[in-house]
Amino acid sequence: MSIYDFSIEDIQSRFDVEPYRSCQIYELMYRHLGNFSKATGIPKSLVAKLIDCEDFQNSLSIGKISKCDNDQTEKFLFELKDKKVVESVLMHYYNRSSVCISTQSGCKMNCSFCATGQMGFKRNLSKGEIVEQVIRLMQYCIDNGHRPITNIVFMGMGEPLDNYENSIEAAWAFKNELNIGAKHITVSTVGIVPAIKRLTEENLPFRLAVSLHGSDNETRSKIVPINKKYPLEMLIESLTEYLESNRSRRLSLEWTLIKDVNDTQDQAVKLAKIAKKLRAHVNLIYLNPTAKIGYNASQTDAAVNFKSILENLNINVTLRKTRGQSINAACGQLAYMN
Repeated sequence: MSIYDFSIEDIQSRFDVEPYRSCQIYELMYRHLGNFSKATGIPKSLVAKLIDCEDFQNSLSIGKISKCDNDQTEKFLFELKDKKVVESVLMHYYNRSSVCISTQSGCKMNCSFCATGQMGFKRNLSKGEIVEQVIRLMQYCIDNGHRPITNIVFMGMGEPLDNYENSIEAAWAFKNELNIGAKHITVSTVGIVPAIKRLTEENLPFRLAVSLHGSDNETRSKIVPINKKYPLEMLIESLTEYLESNRSRRLSLEWTLIKDVNDTQDQAVKLAKIAKKLRAHVNLIYLNPTAKIGYNASQTDAAVNFKSILENLNINVTLRKTRGQSINAACGQLAYMN
């Protein structure tokens, strides 16, 4: 259990304090990033009680930090209290920092190009363990003079919507307690249709990114096995409802470019039809190598041609620059093999 799994009511019960005091402690958890030695406005005896409480502590320990891209990309290996591990990636830009966080140790989705799926599923992270990744990296940025974290993407280890409650509760904590704007919080999914319908019903304000990777069922099912359960027709229908329920919503489609699999003209034309229907922005990402992968990345000319086809069909598209590949921190590379 993490300190960030405590609610205001939990704090009141655990420390036998008045309601106003539990609210104060809850606010300080986020304002001081869990460091109560800096807290003011509460009795020193209570501060000591908070610090000494074994349950009311950080649950993640940093096992290793790897850096590349002139130290502009940093990967953090976090060890949980039960010795399970997760990885998070911190990316620095000229005016900000972004963090890619995990929601599960391992993953059930078994996408064919993804190292996380290759390591198997260990367990869901709690809301507090998800939140704590960002808290720890915010403190790291402060300690090391980095630009502040302004963007959070749920694109690390695991499928966020397979751990729906904890992922969404964490997203709300980022918005309400850390003052990260909802449009700067992106939740990704491979296409868990019932969870997308739940997002629609709950009218959540966060951005949604869908890992598509194939524009027909045959191609997509080879890359993303969950497509066999929730085929493209079901996925597109659920996304259409999601967008129509709130016309201000914007969707992004993630597409890992795999040589001779999904980088063809046929795939591009079919993708354009889907993207146009969903008013979606397409993010193209070069395939990154992993230990057991049976694919190769698209060549540069094929990737540029794929992008040009989409642009000629009036689709908003970006060909993303690869970051973190040399330290296995790029898209699809996060995994820890004991």
